[in-house]
Amino acid sequence: AELAAFRAAAAASSAAALVLAAGQGSRFVSPHPKVTHPFIGRPLVTYPIAAAAASRIPSVLIVGHRKEEVAATVRGYLEGMGEAAAEVAFAVQEQQMGTGHAVYLALCGALPEGFSGDVIVMYADNPGMDAALVASLLDRHARLKAELGLSYAATILTGSRRTVAG
Repeated sequence: AELAAFRAAAAASSAAALVLAAGQGSRFVSPHPKVTHPFIGRPLVTYPIAAAAASRIPSVLIVGHRKEEVAATVRGYLEGMGEAAAEVAFAVQEQQMGTGHAVYLALCGALPEGFSGDVIVMYADNPGMDAALVASLLDRHARLKAELGLSYAATILTGSRRTVAG
């Protein structure tokens, strides 16, 4: 049901977000998956999901390592999102073979057939995500796509934003 709702929302949208949450977070020593750790009161993984939802972009969360725990954390958060929760789906990366493989699985297995919109790839451990950053990212993406043509198909946000002090 969630994949069908996501596909319908993505088909009607000009963009889709892929949120990468499958990795082991091997440098982060903890009994819990890194993306489930709280940051300012909520799990890291919820920040990019909320940013996509606030931007009215359907998203697919790619899970893998300890997928049940990550999915349960996200589903708990989605309960408070109302209708926007229907636009979030899950894809599983059984073998963690890197970012490119995760994106490939989501593109081939989650997005609706013939999807021609823009793809925004976000890391699940990025708490700096919000709707303003997504809007800025989409704006930059549109400018580069206009400049470089259809060969420019995806944007990956690897950080948040630079803070400029006074």
